[in-house]
Amino acid sequence: MASRYVDKFKSDLAKAGFSSKAILDEKQLARLVSELEKDPLVSSTPDTELRYIEGLLRLPLEFIEFFSVIPKSGCEKCKCGREPSALEVISYAIKH
Repeated sequence: MASRYVDKFKSDLAKAGFSSKAILDEKQLARLVSELEKDPLVSSTPDTELRYIEGLLRLPLEFIEFFSVIPKSGCEKCKCGREPSALEVISYAIKH
């Protein structure tokens, strides 16, 4: 469950007319990231997978410092036992 701050933040953006996307200043983004890092559902992508993503996207080594995801409810773990990470997001995007 997202923090109250995140829920209020999204509600305030919607009230301001942002229904699908918004531009945030550095202070807003830093606060939002800080609040999301407290969310117990947030899953950080392991360094080895970040390096693999960099290879897929032909980015310089250690270009991606971090990439976290919040799995959809009920999808926190694959039937094989793997926990979803940014690698699933990126590989899906590349394929489609």
